[in-house]
Amino acid sequence: MVLSMIRQEVGEPLNLARLQTDMGTIYGTDYFSRVTYEVVHDQGHNTLLVHTAGRRTGTDYLRLGLNLVDDFEGDSQYNLGASFRVNGLNPLGAEWLTRLQVGSDQELYTEFYQPLDYGSRYFVAPFIDAERATSKSLTTTTPSWLIARSATAPGSISAGRLPTTARCVLGCHATAAIARAHRRSGSAGCRL
Repeated sequence: MVLSMIRQEVGEPLNLARLQTDMGTIYGTDYFSRVTYEVVHDQGHNTLLVHTAGRRTGTDYLRLGLNLVDDFEGDSQYNLGASFRVNGLNPLGAEWLTRLQVGSDQELYTEFYQPLDYGSRYFVAPFIDAERATSKSLTTTTPSWLIARSATAPGSISAGRLPTTARCVLGCHATAAIARAHRRSGSAGCRL
């Protein structure tokens, strides 16, 4: 994998600017804690050696989160979430990210990022992002709450070229929404 990211041609003069860029690209894969190089002179030949040190902590990530909101008047929201990212699934450096959230708002997101060449210049990334959310707003005519629940489930595929920001996204998107009014005792007004 490392060799494929070095663009220095054998027998050509060393291009230091391009080599520095290549070292940054290798380090940017997040597989290594250190990337260095040296030029070894031996019997009239110059040899470029690249040294890498793997990450001690690994390259896969698990993250957990908790969100609690309470207005101390009976309305509360809570969410528990987790995400897991697996790197280096194949020789091209594919990644798989999955996020799950349960509670007041639910989400399931999964994306498979697949580079198309060893330099990771081109990629495709199919993903699914399904959400169910609840939102509340105070109506202005009567002291009641309007509660809206919505659900979305898009599936798409992204493709592009790095390091540019150009990206093409193709896919479908579906949304459903339900709204209900709930009468609330007390006076109407805004709370922050």
